[in-house]
Amino acid sequence: MITRHFIDVETNGNKRRVHYRLAGSGPPLLMVHQSPRSSKEYEPLMLKWAEHFTCIAPDTPGFGQSDALPGNPEINEYADA
Repeated sequence: MITRHFIDVETNGNKRRVHYRLAGSGPPLLMVHQSPRSSKEYEPLMLKWAEHFTCIAPDTPGFGQSDALPGNPEINEYADA
């Protein structure tokens, strides 16, 4: 089963909400989606791999249900986020 969650994070003094999907148990496996997409693309794999891993798939800033970064962010701001 895949569950959906939100967490509030602060980066460089800016707070934003991040959405992520979670499934399974075992060693953590971070699944970062392509842009411009969302963590939804990993649902089939999460269901398959959840037997062996704790699958964590966040929506990157401004995609899926995660808040966008403020202003006109550059690659460094995305890397920090």
